[in-house]
Amino acid sequence: LDYQVLTNIFEIQILTRFGISLNFNECVFCHRVGQAFDFSFKYGACLCPEHYHEDKRRCHLNPNIPYLLNQFQAIDFETLETISLKPGIKQELRQFMDQLYEEYVGIHLKSKKFIDSLADWGQLLKEEKK
Repeated sequence: LDYQVLTNIFEIQILTRFGISLNFNECVFCHRVGQAFDFSFKYGACLCPEHYHEDKRRCHLNPNIPYLLNQFQAIDFETLETISLKPGIKQELRQFMDQLYEEYVGIHLKSKKFIDSLADWGQLLKEEKK
């Protein structure tokens, strides 16, 4: 299992412990599901394409990010066997998770810088093996 993805799953699930419940499943305005959602910090929820105009400062996320976070909220760690994401998606997910925590939780862990650097070390080790 990919530790970065597991970390993201843990982070999105633990937000409820901070009293934060985010809905990545439907548009905050029309409640439509299955759309190319974007996230709005202004509304603290997702917007469908018909309502993107409601927040000019929306996140402009890759639509896969809200979809993945919706899935991650429901994943049971005990039944999770495998999951893999492309490096670009993992990076976008990491950046958005950081934004969520800074905006809603108000914390930036000192240890996070170290954890983030592990990906760089992993890449260096892969290059060294070549």
